[in-house]
Amino acid sequence: MTTYYIDENTLELKEGYPPLKIKVYGKAPIYLSDEMRPTRHPATGQVIESRKKWAETDKITGCLTLGKREPPKDRREERRQALAKDRREAMLKSVAQIDAGNAPLNEEQRALCKIQNDIVSDALNFNAHDVVGRKNSESGKRYRKRYKR
Repeated sequence: MTTYYIDENTLELKEGYPPLKIKVYGKAPIYLSDEMRPTRHPATGQVIESRKKWAETDKITGCLTLGKREPPKDRREERRQALAKDRREAMLKSVAQIDAGNAPLNEEQRALCKIQNDIVSDALNFNAHDVVGRKNSESGKRYRKRYKR
């Protein structure tokens, strides 16, 4: 497949690729630094400042370099907080649906919820609705009691 371009000076169609618009003065070699922070090699105890020397020492001693030296991050706390946030949002959404009368509860399920609420209230000496908050009759919004710890 032949490639063509339009010459800007003569406005003719020419075969090949257009010339580069930037001036190229030659090719520069790729420079990769061999230096590294002075580090003590675990097998020999030598302080090494060259990557090549480090690789040679690894080869002689039979060691393997695995890249990153920092331990992986512990993400358990992040996951726990995300799950707690999801649970809270789901609970608030369910309560809002119940308040609006949109929750898919029949009379049998409502009676079961009342029984469970009474059981929790008797066992723990508090109203189970206080977990989410009581509904304020004036504004229709829920509020929570603030307990001092």
